[in-house]
Amino acid sequence: ARVGGKYPNLWHYNHMIDPRATSPGSIMPTYQWLRDSKLDTSLTTTKISVMRKLGVPYSESEQVDATKNLASQAQSIADDLKANGVAAPELEKTEIVALIAYLQRLGKDIKQSTGN
Repeated sequence: ARVGGKYPNLWHYNHMIDPRATSPGSIMPTYQWLRDSKLDTSLTTTKISVMRKLGVPYSESEQVDATKNLASQAQSIADDLKANGVAAPELEKTEIVALIAYLQRLGKDIKQSTGN
């Protein structure tokens, strides 16, 4: 639950492609298809709008800028992966990069609020 920032992007990438490469003896299945699956962001703004109506504390600017921020974060992760030897076309548009972005956030807000 607090894996955010614990491992580099490449570790997460390799772990999804072949979990046993990073965690010997792991029974986790591979998620190689995430490398090739394109992330659909066409409804991102609409989804955030609905979540705001349900009480999730997104600001209006977060809703408006969501797709741009998502693309920027994805590009940063893809650039890092490419710099570390991952060669894949349009890596920044894949589900594996979106999952890495999510994993890199897990627990960070808790750590910031508690100072740990």
